[in-house]
Amino acid sequence: MQKGYTLFRRRVFFIFCFTPICPSLETQSMKDATLNFLKEEHIDQEKHINQTEVQFHELFDIAEIQKTQDLFAKVNGVASIITDPSGHPITKLSNFCRFCKIVRQTEIGCSNCHRSDAMIGQYHPSGPIIQKCLSGGLWDAGVSITVGEKHIANWLIGQVRNSEQNEADMRAYARKIGADEAEFMEAFFDVPEMTLERFKEIADMLFLIVDKISSLKSQNLRQSALLLERKKNRARLELLSKAVEHAAEAVVVTDKDGNIEYANPIFEKITGYTLAEVKGKNPRILKSGKHDESFYKILWETISNGKVWQGTFINRKKDGTLFHEEGSIAPVKDSNGEISHFVAVKRDITEMLNIELRLNQAYKMEAIGTLAGGIAHDFNNILFPILGYAEMVKQMPDDGELVKMAIDQIYHSGMRAKELVNQILTFSRQDEQVVAPLNLKPLIKESVKFLRSSIPASVDVQLTIDPEYSMKINADATQMHQVIMNLVTNAFQAIPNKVGKIEISLDSFAVEESHSKYLKLPEGHYARLTVSDTGIGIPRENINRIFEPYYTTKAKGEGTGLGLAVVHGIVKKCQGNVFIYSDEGRGSRFTVYLPAVENCGDKRASGDKSETIPRGKGETILLVDDEKEVLQMEKMMLERLGYNVITLFDSIKALSIIEKDLHRFDLVITDMTMPQVTGIDIARKVKSIESTFPVIICTGLVDDVDIALSHEMSIGAILSKPIQLAELARTIRRVLDG
Repeated sequence: MQKGYTLFRRRVFFIFCFTPICPSLETQSMKDATLNFLKEEHIDQEKHINQTEVQFHELFDIAEIQKTQDLFAKVNGVASIITDPSGHPITKLSNFCRFCKIVRQTEIGCSNCHRSDAMIGQYHPSGPIIQKCLSGGLWDAGVSITVGEKHIANWLIGQVRNSEQNEADMRAYARKIGADEAEFMEAFFDVPEMTLERFKEIADMLFLIVDKISSLKSQNLRQSALLLERKKNRARLELLSKAVEHAAEAVVVTDKDGNIEYANPIFEKITGYTLAEVKGKNPRILKSGKHDESFYKILWETISNGKVWQGTFINRKKDGTLFHEEGSIAPVKDSNGEISHFVAVKRDITEMLNIELRLNQAYKMEAIGTLAGGIAHDFNNILFPILGYAEMVKQMPDDGELVKMAIDQIYHSGMRAKELVNQILTFSRQDEQVVAPLNLKPLIKESVKFLRSSIPASVDVQLTIDPEYSMKINADATQMHQVIMNLVTNAFQAIPNKVGKIEISLDSFAVEESHSKYLKLPEGHYARLTVSDTGIGIPRENINRIFEPYYTTKAKGEGTGLGLAVVHGIVKKCQGNVFIYSDEGRGSRFTVYLPAVENCGDKRASGDKSETIPRGKGETILLVDDEKEVLQMEKMMLERLGYNVITLFDSIKALSIIEKDLHRFDLVITDMTMPQVTGIDIARKVKSIESTFPVIICTGLVDDVDIALSHEMSIGAILSKPIQLAELARTIRRVLDG
């Protein structure tokens, strides 16, 4: 038997051996075995069996099905076995007869059996395959077992004979295959005899049983997969819920009309509003008033059209505090493709913006320190003609022409000093950005001129601007000034022994499709600023870190490493990009691309240079300042304009006079910073007596003045020293006549 079983491996089939069907055999044991076989098998819910990967042993208890197969063979008188689609046995043979063993021991007989096995083991979902075995002519049948449309096994039966297999034919076949004729015929007559009609009935019954098994198992598999998928979906939803609840970003879900249905805990932490307080309300409760209606209109149009909106908000918390948010709002669609909800994911970037502001300010201070020597140099050059010409004027009071020329030179030098101070204050002040169309050409010229005085003559600074350059960019002038200063200062610090060259150039560049991917910029026109040096260069391993904040290759005390990070941040905000090329030991080249502003005309006023200076009408002005030289000069200016002027050097005394005799005056002009009493104190005293009385405050540093408070007190004007005569005249008339 073992040898015959081995030869039978390729396509094993069940053979129904004929025995008389006795009703007593159709007992409860057969019913129980069938019920056990059909009973729904438990599939581990933690293991998802893919229908394209399912195996027979994963769905059926092999021991249980072996009992069913053995009983089926015994009751119906056939041989029986279950194989996988490739013919390998899954169960053991039931009712295997000696005849097949003899046939398979011969070469020809075994070959015929294999060919017969291959035919009967084919996939046949519509019904059983019934045929004569090619080796010996016994009747065989095969039924496919399919689960989830996957052919996973064959139930094969057979080894029965009928009258069609006569003795003469069988003896001839024994001789043909080389079997022992006597042994062959003895085994042949041991094979059960069965009519073909009965064999077909048994095969049809087997097909119905197997079809029912396949259907039940497919349904069971689908239900198990569905249950598992539902379990996974629940797990995913629980995980998503936990992730949203513990997310560092605020998550808000609204209905299609924008009414809030859900907000996670971080939303409450950021805004101060609980879910109960905002549920059913519109997110407009967070509006700060810092965005115009067009901002919200564009947002709503974007998400209503099924697109994702991304941007930043300035919103207001429950306690009234303003905060900055960066976020995205995405539409959620139902099964019909209609928008049912909106999901907003936002994060508070207020602190990040504050850090960025402090980062920029820190580098400004570092740059100011670097430029201190140059500033001192410029001031000395400015003071030299002021003092020199003033000394000459004292010695030639009668030569009117020379005096006028000297005074002109003193005036121009003074204006240079004023511009230099304004540059320093603008560069160092933490003002809000003023983004507007900007021509880089004069800005670069001014910056380079400012920088030359701080860089030794041993370093050659060359500036090249394309004569055809005329475009403007959309940027803040102070930040662009900072970009230029940072790049040039960085180049200077990279030059060893302070002997070398720095080249600065500005031109126009058209980014075409061939450049766009490499430059990571949209196609269009750009201003291209290039700063190169003959310094030590940057090692290849450091190139990718060069724009990181606080990363520096400089020795301790030579810099913070903030400069290039600041440049990178400013350029990115302008929708541009910055690139570096460096050859270690031979220098570096930084190239900045900034997008041009389309159709931007020159908005400079074309006012008349010979504008008439408005004069006074004999009004009386109280002038208060603790600097005697300033007080005297301002008195002379005001009297030349036609005003009566009362001056006070003592601010405490000024308070007393104002309290006793304010109506003697038409206007009060006071310095801001004075000992004991400030300009705001004087203005407050004036306003306490007469709220509409005109007051002008003069200051050497605008930051010393509380602008909000001055507006609240209705201060007429704030003037920055040094004050030009025309500016003073126009301001006084505006305040008095206004």
